[in-house]
Amino acid sequence: MENAKGTLPMHTLLLCTDVQFLGVTRGVLNELQVTPRIVSNCEDALSLFSKNSFDVLLVDWREISNLGEFLMEVRRSKHREPVRIVASVSTHSQPFAEVIVTNLSEGGAGLRLPSESDDCRGAHLNVGEEIDLRFTLPGSEVKVHSSGRVVWTTSECAGIRFSFIPEGEWNYLKSWLTECVERSLEQLCERLRTACA
Repeated sequence: MENAKGTLPMHTLLLCTDVQFLGVTRGVLNELQVTPRIVSNCEDALSLFSKNSFDVLLVDWREISNLGEFLMEVRRSKHREPVRIVASVSTHSQPFAEVIVTNLSEGGAGLRLPSESDDCRGAHLNVGEEIDLRFTLPGSEVKVHSSGRVVWTTSECAGIRFSFIPEGEWNYLKSWLTECVERSLEQLCERLRTACA
């Protein structure tokens, strides 16, 4: 459901202990017709963030002594790494088709379904359908063989939730994603340092 200004409502989590900052921030959010969930410590923020789907996380970083660790945990739990990987997918109705993996997380993947004009043989996926997905992570020779379920689709894209990955491949995927998170966090901290200089 859209709000009065025609934009989709944002599910927002606000971590703040400063009353003045909270007042200013809430005023701005009210103008945007956004009602945030408000917490005053990192533990509560991480607990909520891991159990709920938030579009926006606002943090008064001056109040957090372990900002780097906090951001690492947030990114680890929700991080989606943009990629472009040609992968093979099979279902009960399609023994083999090719898709493009557009993002990866510990929980699943985003797929682009090639059109007839692409060089790949296209796939058609339905919500709830069980699939097998095989791909190779960028910069490695390790092949990941995953099982999952389609959780959403459009005419051109689909999202899957992993249900099984062999332990060795799963550990490699987690390690690869952690490296991606660390690189992303380093870039974020550098931007923060530059902005506050």
